[in-house]
Amino acid sequence: MPLLLARIDDRLIHGQVVHGWGGPLRPTWIGIVSDSLRADPTRADLYLFAAPEGAKAAALSIAETLADRTQSLILAERSILLFPGIEEALRLREGGFPLEEVNVGGLHHAPGKSALLPYVY
Repeated sequence: MPLLLARIDDRLIHGQVVHGWGGPLRPTWIGIVSDSLRADPTRADLYLFAAPEGAKAAALSIAETLADRTQSLILAERSILLFPGIEEALRLREGGFPLEEVNVGGLHHAPGKSALLPYVY
């Protein structure tokens, strides 16, 4: 089974992912790829708690996501990968992950960023 969706969205697991994407795609596994989130288990648990019913969810570092075991899991499940920013998706691709397409969602304003679209900074 191919990866159903790879999405950059700094909101990670939230309503649009759960209902807008989760409903039609019916994922069985969601991975949040973020070294900083993986290093903060309490913060990670808040996001993982919001996973849609029937889907397992995990916070993963870049290195964990690149591991053969994780890549096999992603391809065996109906998977969604979420990234908090462009850097994580790029690092995963540069590390050899077969990331062919990435959906760009909300990347909100922060100091030092400029607008590309009203919802992408």
